[in-house]
Amino acid sequence: MIPLGPVFATEVLDEGTSGFGLLMFALGFGAAVGVVTLVVFQRKLPREHVFWGAVFGTGVGIVVAASFSALPAAMLVVVGVGAAAGTGYVTGFTLLQENTSDDVRGRTFAALYTIIRVCLLLSLTVSPLFASLFDELSRIVLDDRAVTLGGQTIALPGVRLALVFGGLVTMGAGLLARREMQRARHHEAEAEAA
Repeated sequence: MIPLGPVFATEVLDEGTSGFGLLMFALGFGAAVGVVTLVVFQRKLPREHVFWGAVFGTGVGIVVAASFSALPAAMLVVVGVGAAAGTGYVTGFTLLQENTSDDVRGRTFAALYTIIRVCLLLSLTVSPLFASLFDELSRIVLDDRAVTLGGQTIALPGVRLALVFGGLVTMGAGLLARREMQRARHHEAEAEAA
């Protein structure tokens, strides 16, 4: 969302730089709300479900936010995206801390921090490329980069399509995390039974 935010605020929301600033405020505010809420309820919630649900919810929120063309509605959804992302981030670290043995904990977290930085760098470089690619596809396939549904015209610039694609990838990551955690829990149960 961060590398595509300025373009989204300009091309889709028609709000420019101030719109991007408001979207980033909503994202940060949502992350703070998510983390505080997690601290309050963390003992009552199963961490594995919270983690994959937060990742999946982040993806859903990105798709929904990309579908709006008005800043207030997009900001409201971005607050939810921030809450889900913040919750997933903290819960992911907690799960990793709980499930990593002491002898490999340092290497595990070093690898995690490296992966986070590489992914951030990739998102900053690849996201605009995807937006450009989707923009060209939209120009080729659609008239005026828009579709009409039920009398309503919906603009589909590349930035909107790239955000939807990113949201779908994030949703897939949440479902994959769920499957892998269930598989690990199943293997643990088999090992304990044997």
